[in-house]
Amino acid sequence: MEGEQKNIEEEVTEVEETQTQVTTETEETQPKTSYVKIREEKAREKIFKELGVKDVEEAKTKLANADKALQKVEELEARINQDIADKERDIKVKKLTAILDNENVFDSDALINYLDLDEVELDAKGNIKDSAEIISQLKELKPKYFGKQNVKSDTYAKNDVETKNPATDYDEDYKAGNYQAVIAKYLKNKK
Repeated sequence: MEGEQKNIEEEVTEVEETQTQVTTETEETQPKTSYVKIREEKAREKIFKELGVKDVEEAKTKLANADKALQKVEELEARINQDIADKERDIKVKKLTAILDNENVFDSDALINYLDLDEVELDAKGNIKDSAEIISQLKELKPKYFGKQNVKSDTYAKNDVETKNPATDYDEDYKAGNYQAVIAKYLKNKK
C-alpha cells in the first residue's frame, strides 16, 4: 500500500508538473494583452464606428473624397464672391456714370477709369456715398472733361429747343459705338 501510495503521489506530482508546463507554454504562446492595448482597440473601434468605416483604408478614401469636395466648394465660393464683386462694380459704374452725366462731363466712361472703384462705397439705398467729394476730386484732377456746353438756338427749332454745338456733337455716334465717326468729327471740327 505504501508503494502504491508512493506511485500515486509520484503520478500526481508528474501531472501537476505537466499542467504547469502546459500553462506556461500557453501563456508564452498567447500574447499578453495589456489594459492599454484593450483601450486602444476599443477607441479605434469607436472611431471607426463614428466615421462609418470598417478600416483605415476606407477612412483614408473618405478623407480624400472629402478633400476633393472641400476644394470644389472653395472654388465655387471664390466664383460666387467674384460674381458679387463684379455686380457691385457694375452698379458703381452705372451710378457714377449717371452722376457724371448730370455734371455735363464730356466722357464719363473715360473719367471713371481715373477712380479707384474699390474705394467708392455704396450706402444702404444703393447710392454713391460722398458723390460730391468724388466729383470735386475729379474736377481738380481732370478739369477738361467738365463743362460740356449746349447751345440754345431758335434758328432751326421751334419752341426754343436745345440743339447741341456741332463742334461737340458726338453723343449719337459715341452711344452707338461708332468711335471712328467721333474721332473724324472731332478732327474735322478742330480745323
